[in-house]
Amino acid sequence: MHCFRRILLIFLTIALVGMIAYFSSDTGSKSEGKSREVAVFFLRIWNKEFDALSSAEREALIQKAQLPVRKAAHATEFFALGSVMALLFAELRRKRPWMWAGGLAVAAAALDETHQLFVSGRSASIRDVGIDIAGAWAGVALISWALRKCEQRKNR
Repeated sequence: MHCFRRILLIFLTIALVGMIAYFSSDTGSKSEGKSREVAVFFLRIWNKEFDALSSAEREALIQKAQLPVRKAAHATEFFALGSVMALLFAELRRKRPWMWAGGLAVAAAALDETHQLFVSGRSASIRDVGIDIAGAWAGVALISWALRKCEQRKNR
């Protein structure tokens, strides 16, 4: 069973890194279009009268919502990566799995932003690296806490 879990966690880690790289490969206009769609989706949920607003009012709300949507996407994808890597290194019985997972997530964040330097209409941002790292470490911390709680329950 350990072998299956390890393979699954390795697969999930590779899949998440691939997904992050795929999204980072979108041109600036394509990425903006995706975040616009997500912003509109959430604005319709949060504001039942969104579609009744004038086009100028809708556009203003969409513009305000796009930046938080983009930053939340950064944090969320790296939260997932940090979580899966924390589970992977715990499963591999590494000493300090949180350090391995967090360190590799930091490297992935830096590589992701560097990759965007070479994509049309995109740029690298130290702020995005920070958001990515915060998301990854939040995932690592949550998994580390949960694993510690499970271990404490097992030892009772």
